[in-house]
Amino acid sequence: MSNKTDKNIGKKAKKGIFWVLIGNFGYEAILFISSVILARLLDPNDFGIAGVAVLITNYLKRLRVFGFGLAIVQKKNITEDHLNAVFLSNFSLGVILWAVIFFTSGYIGNFFNSPVAGEVAVITSLTFLINPFSSVQASYLRRNMHFKKLTYVHIVADLVMNGAQIAMALMGFGVWSLAYPRLLEPAILAIVLSTQTRYWPKFKYNKEAMKEIFSFGFWVFIRSQINYLAHNMDFLLVGKFLGTESLGFYERAYNVMNRPQKRVTGHTESVLLSAYSRMQEEKERIRRAFRKVMLSMTIVNIPIQIGMLSVAPSFVYVLFGAKWMPVVIPLQILNISGLFSSIIATLTPIVTSHGYVKENAFRSMASVSIFAILAYFAVDYGINGMSVAVILYRVADLIIIFVLVRSFTSIRIADLFASVWPSLASAALMLCVVETYQFFIRPFIPSVGPVMLFSSVAVGAIAYFASLFIFKFQEFVEVRDELIGDLKPHFFRIKNKLTGRKAFKTNE
Repeated sequence: MSNKTDKNIGKKAKKGIFWVLIGNFGYEAILFISSVILARLLDPNDFGIAGVAVLITNYLKRLRVFGFGLAIVQKKNITEDHLNAVFLSNFSLGVILWAVIFFTSGYIGNFFNSPVAGEVAVITSLTFLINPFSSVQASYLRRNMHFKKLTYVHIVADLVMNGAQIAMALMGFGVWSLAYPRLLEPAILAIVLSTQTRYWPKFKYNKEAMKEIFSFGFWVFIRSQINYLAHNMDFLLVGKFLGTESLGFYERAYNVMNRPQKRVTGHTESVLLSAYSRMQEEKERIRRAFRKVMLSMTIVNIPIQIGMLSVAPSFVYVLFGAKWMPVVIPLQILNISGLFSSIIATLTPIVTSHGYVKENAFRSMASVSIFAILAYFAVDYGINGMSVAVILYRVADLIIIFVLVRSFTSIRIADLFASVWPSLASAALMLCVVETYQFFIRPFIPSVGPVMLFSSVAVGAIAYFASLFIFKFQEFVEVRDELIGDLKPHFFRIKNKLTGRKAFKTNE
């Protein structure tokens, strides 16, 4: 029975990661196209103002969630009383937090020297009143590993929201085209997810149910607040001391760097949390799973981060336009930090699944203290200096979390190195090939433009995948063969269906 259960967990985890990645790539494609269009329709200052509003509302959103979503995923037995208690708590906090934004909007505008920023924050914070009607259902689907349903719903909601933003920008609404459409996504999620789960939120509160979830959720909440502060302290300081235009440039650079690793690694956390929770007593199995997961995640993220070091000038010029060229240098610097971020994001579910939420909160406190000192001095050197501070912070955070993971698992430095080495070595070779190609081709084509961008990406992709297959890294070969084994039945199924259809047509 145990072996069968273990296999089911593995299969569900793989399917879950597959659908999460499909959803993430779909979201990224939508966001990428939308951001390119919006960058040409709107000014950097518009993005800076919207960035201030999103910075504030996203932080307060974390106060409303209070870390209970992960508790629903991890807890063994969940009843409707638990779901209702979480919904009512989230909604009540949402009302309070929206009121706080509403009555302090003038102060927000004064703080950032932009009155419009406070007004935009009032609109975007209306999501506090809508999100509770979908957050419980989403956590419940994650708990049961129904990631396929979540993927479809989120892609539809993202399409509607981004389409509305572009439409409003074309009609000349300026910064407001980044605000009002944000209300559409949670509204669509609330309706569809309630229908999918057949759970309609009820204003019922059960004290005992809330107490059961609170003990886990509290420390997740504490870590979430500290983590959010760490991830947004740079935005806060740039917006305050360098102005909204600089914030617009920095926000664009950070998001271009962060989106790929966040979508590849960050959003698989709930899948990995569920899987690791079921094998937390098996140290050797955790170690093997970690190596496979780490290699699978970094094999995609690392070449993107390293490749951007070469193509950033053409990438920014072609996709966003000449007015966004100040983004290039901070983007190249931040891409180095992205290498460490992807590793940290893969280690975090291991810590949470073993119940070390309190220790993880203290780890975040230590990391954010380091970053606060670095960011305070870095802001004097502009957005480039702040980008360097992010690298140093990520290195410190990786060291701290790895020491924590090592204390209760059998994962060692050798495991980390073995799982990262194939993608790191291949990406380094790719960088050398692309730089050499650009050096020789520059006299014949514009050094910044679409030809340089697309040809460099093509050369880099060929060099990267060729090195992976030529050098035959053991870790990569094992994961590749396992993936091929998992996909073979699906290919045969598709082939049989196609063959059956052809035979049917022939008989007709």
